[in-house]
Amino acid sequence: MIIHGQDSGAVPDHSTIEIHTKDFSCEGGKDTPDYDKHPIVYYHIGDEEFLLCEYCGIKYVYVGGGPRID
Repeated sequence: MIIHGQDSGAVPDHSTIEIHTKDFSCEGGKDTPDYDKHPIVYYHIGDEEFLLCEYCGIKYVYVGGGPRID
């Protein structure tokens, strides 16, 4: 996954993560509000281009291509 932050002069309200599969999970990030209260949540991107985690606001953008093998 590629994580994109906002420009250094902005105060980020969330991050954007490009994903290559439509099924994914989120457990928040250490810099997100209430990190210690964020459960692991599972999502599926259907026809949407992106989803926001309902707990931390991280934006997941589906870019296709299937799972990556590094």
